[in-house]
Amino acid sequence: MRIKQVKSEKERFMDLLYLGDEDENMISKYLKKSNMFLCYEGNELVGQITVLRLANKIYEIKNLSIYESYQGKGYGSKLVKFIFEHYKNKASVIILGTGECDKTISFYKNLGFTYFMRKKNFFIDNYDHEMYEEGKKLIDMLYFKRVI
Repeated sequence: MRIKQVKSEKERFMDLLYLGDEDENMISKYLKKSNMFLCYEGNELVGQITVLRLANKIYEIKNLSIYESYQGKGYGSKLVKFIFEHYKNKASVIILGTGECDKTISFYKNLGFTYFMRKKNFFIDNYDHEMYEEGKKLIDMLYFKRVI
């Protein structure tokens, strides 16, 4: 496995970004200002992680997505751990927001993230269509953080 940073033309990976965020307008709000890292297994693109600097030592994982055929094989965890290492001298905390999906929340908790706040009606107010994960309608955004 190798990880490579993308510095330009990040939009060419929109199909992969859609797996982590279903709305092009939402993606366009953060993509240009974010750092994007791609994960490869051999020559095959497996997934990506996109990180935005919010403040001096606070960074947010804006998008994490792995192609379906590679999910459940540890690539997501490896990408998040890569971010911890990559930003260890730049960041004091990494945050992220996600819907109320047990599988996703468990994934992030296993990586040391802890819940710290809820944004009510985030998915209703910010997306032009209903969104579902694991059969559950997404309404509120839950935020998690990890001190690094």
